[in-house]
Amino acid sequence: NFYDVDNEFTWCLANVQVMIYYLGMESQELDYAILKQAIRDVASKEKTICDKAISYFNSKDFKNLCARNNLNTKELAKSIKELLDYPLLSRKKLVNQIANIIDKSLIKESA
Repeated sequence: NFYDVDNEFTWCLANVQVMIYYLGMESQELDYAILKQAIRDVASKEKTICDKAISYFNSKDFKNLCARNNLNTKELAKSIKELLDYPLLSRKKLVNQIANIIDKSLIKESA
């Protein structure tokens, strides 16, 4: 395979910029950003992304995030997994609504 240095550099630079942005956030805000992205990934049309997101909700990292933020691990994971019962377009709409709720309530409370 041809190794594209320019694309690899761009990708690395983007990741560094994201990391710098998140370093300026409070840890609770960062947790909520992680949670929000994982929920959004559940609605991805890419099956591998969706599968990885679902596996995150079974992970120790997710349980630790919930414990740090006093979130009900089992109920949250169950609710997110139930999104899979919906067609993709409906799932995307629901995920956007959930993301807005996180923005309005959880992130606002942590500020």
